[in-house]
Amino acid sequence: MLTKDILECLEQKRILMEQILNITKQMEVQAMEESIHLGDLLDQRGLLMQRVDKCNLLIQSRLEEQNPQDQERVRAVLAQQIPEENCTPDERHAMLLSLEITRLFDQAAALNRSALDLLHVQYEDVKKNLADSKEPGNQNNMFSFR
Repeated sequence: MLTKDILECLEQKRILMEQILNITKQMEVQAMEESIHLGDLLDQRGLLMQRVDKCNLLIQSRLEEQNPQDQERVRAVLAQQIPEENCTPDERHAMLLSLEITRLFDQAAALNRSALDLLHVQYEDVKKNLADSKEPGNQNNMFSFR
Protein backbone atom coordinates (compact mmCIF):
# COMPACT_ATOMS: atom_id res chain seq x y z
CA MET A 1 0.00 0.00 0.00
CA LEU A 2 1.12 3.52 -0.67
CA THR A 3 2.17 5.20 2.53
CA LYS A 4 2.49 8.90 3.18
CA ASP A 5 6.29 8.46 3.27
CA ILE A 6 6.35 6.92 -0.21
CA LEU A 7 4.17 9.69 -1.66
CA GLU A 8 6.34 12.37 -0.04
CA CYS A 9 9.48 10.72 -1.46
CA LEU A 10 7.92 10.68 -4.92
CA GLU A 11 7.03 14.38 -4.61
CA GLN A 12 10.56 15.17 -3.47
CA LYS A 13 12.01 13.09 -6.27
CA ARG A 14 9.91 15.01 -8.83
CA ILE A 15 11.16 18.33 -7.45
CA LEU A 16 14.76 17.10 -7.51
CA MET A 17 14.40 15.88 -11.09
CA GLU A 18 13.07 19.32 -12.12
CA GLN A 19 16.16 20.89 -10.57
CA ILE A 20 18.44 18.36 -12.27
CA LEU A 21 16.77 19.13 -15.60
CA ASN A 22 17.23 22.88 -15.09
CA ILE A 23 20.93 22.47 -14.28
CA THR A 24 21.38 20.16 -17.26
CA LYS A 25 19.76 22.82 -19.49
CA GLN A 26 22.27 25.35 -18.14
CA MET A 27 25.10 22.92 -18.89
CA GLU A 28 23.89 22.47 -22.47
CA VAL A 29 23.73 26.24 -22.97
CA GLN A 30 27.26 26.59 -21.61
CA ALA A 31 28.46 23.81 -23.91
CA MET A 32 27.24 25.85 -26.90
CA GLU A 33 29.34 28.83 -25.90
CA GLU A 34 32.80 29.42 -27.32
CA SER A 35 34.21 29.64 -23.81
CA ILE A 36 32.72 27.00 -21.52
CA HIS A 37 32.23 27.84 -17.84
CA LEU A 38 30.41 25.01 -16.13
CA GLY A 39 31.38 26.39 -12.74
CA ASP A 40 29.91 24.23 -10.05
CA LEU A 41 26.98 22.98 -12.15
CA LEU A 42 28.32 19.43 -12.18
CA ASP A 43 28.73 19.46 -8.39
CA GLN A 44 25.23 20.88 -7.89
CA ARG A 45 23.72 18.26 -10.17
CA GLY A 46 25.71 15.51 -8.48
CA LEU A 47 24.38 16.51 -5.08
CA LEU A 48 20.82 16.48 -6.41
CA MET A 49 21.40 13.03 -7.89
CA GLN A 50 22.59 11.80 -4.50
CA ARG A 51 19.37 13.11 -2.98
CA VAL A 52 17.35 11.24 -5.64
CA ASP A 53 19.26 8.09 -4.68
CA LYS A 54 18.33 8.68 -1.03
CA CYS A 55 14.67 9.00 -2.04
CA ASN A 56 14.93 5.72 -3.93
CA LEU A 57 16.49 4.01 -0.92
CA LEU A 58 13.80 5.34 1.40
CA ILE A 59 11.04 4.16 -0.95
CA GLN A 60 12.71 0.77 -1.16
CA SER A 61 13.00 0.48 2.62
CA ARG A 62 9.35 1.46 3.10
CA LEU A 63 8.31 -1.14 0.55
CA GLU A 64 10.34 -3.83 2.29
CA GLU A 65 8.38 -3.15 5.47
CA GLN A 66 5.18 -4.18 3.69
CA ASN A 67 3.82 -7.61 2.92
CA PRO A 68 4.72 -9.07 -0.50
CA GLN A 69 1.26 -8.43 -2.01
CA ASP A 70 1.33 -4.74 -1.07
CA GLN A 71 4.89 -4.42 -2.33
CA GLU A 72 3.88 -5.89 -5.68
CA ARG A 73 0.85 -3.59 -5.91
CA VAL A 74 2.94 -0.45 -5.28
CA ARG A 75 5.59 -1.55 -7.74
CA ALA A 76 2.89 -2.19 -10.37
CA VAL A 77 1.36 1.24 -9.72
CA LEU A 78 4.75 2.97 -10.04
CA ALA A 79 5.43 1.08 -13.27
CA GLN A 80 2.00 2.13 -14.63
CA GLN A 81 0.99 -1.52 -15.02
CA ILE A 82 -2.45 -1.09 -13.47
CA PRO A 83 -5.29 0.67 -15.28
CA GLU A 84 -5.93 4.06 -13.74
CA GLU A 85 -9.61 3.26 -13.13
CA ASN A 86 -8.53 0.39 -10.84
CA CYS A 87 -6.42 2.70 -8.68
CA THR A 88 -7.17 4.58 -5.51
CA PRO A 89 -6.71 8.37 -5.55
CA ASP A 90 -3.31 7.98 -3.84
CA GLU A 91 -2.28 5.36 -6.37
CA ARG A 92 -3.33 7.62 -9.25
CA HIS A 93 -1.31 10.44 -7.72
CA ALA A 94 1.72 8.15 -7.34
CA MET A 95 1.30 6.96 -10.92
CA LEU A 96 1.24 10.54 -12.22
CA LEU A 97 4.31 11.41 -10.15
CA SER A 98 6.12 8.35 -11.47
CA LEU A 99 5.26 9.31 -15.06
CA GLU A 100 6.45 12.89 -14.48
CA ILE A 101 9.70 11.69 -12.88
CA THR A 102 10.35 9.42 -15.87
CA ARG A 103 9.60 12.24 -18.32
CA LEU A 104 11.95 14.62 -16.48
CA PHE A 105 14.67 11.98 -16.33
CA ASP A 106 14.37 11.29 -20.06
CA GLN A 107 14.58 15.00 -20.86
CA ALA A 108 17.63 15.47 -18.63
CA ALA A 109 19.34 12.43 -20.15
CA ALA A 110 18.76 13.72 -23.70
CA LEU A 111 20.08 17.18 -22.81
CA ASN A 112 23.06 15.62 -21.07
CA ARG A 113 23.91 13.60 -24.20
CA SER A 114 23.61 16.77 -26.29
CA ALA A 115 25.89 18.71 -23.92
CA LEU A 116 28.45 15.90 -23.92
CA ASP A 117 28.42 15.80 -27.72
CA LEU A 118 28.96 19.57 -27.86
CA LEU A 119 31.79 19.36 -25.33
CA HIS A 120 33.40 16.54 -27.29
CA VAL A 121 33.30 18.60 -30.50
CA GLN A 122 34.92 21.54 -28.72
CA TYR A 123 37.54 19.25 -27.20
CA GLU A 124 38.42 17.84 -30.62
CA ASP A 125 38.65 21.37 -32.08
CA VAL A 126 41.01 22.52 -29.33
CA LYS A 127 43.09 19.37 -29.69
CA LYS A 128 43.37 19.90 -33.47
CA ASN A 129 44.26 23.58 -33.06
CA LEU A 130 46.95 22.70 -30.55
CA ALA A 131 48.40 20.04 -32.83
CA ASP A 132 48.34 22.47 -35.76
CA SER A 133 50.13 25.12 -33.73
CA LYS A 134 52.93 22.68 -32.87
CA GLU A 135 53.64 21.75 -36.49
CA PRO A 136 57.12 22.66 -37.77
CA GLY A 137 57.11 25.72 -39.98
CA ASN A 138 54.15 27.29 -38.23
CA GLN A 139 55.70 30.63 -37.28
CA ASN A 140 52.66 32.11 -35.58
CA ASN A 141 52.25 29.92 -32.57
CA MET A 142 53.10 30.09 -28.92
CA PHE A 143 55.66 27.31 -29.31
CA SER A 144 57.87 29.11 -31.82
CA PHE A 145 60.96 30.84 -30.41
CA ARG A 146 61.68 33.34 -33.13
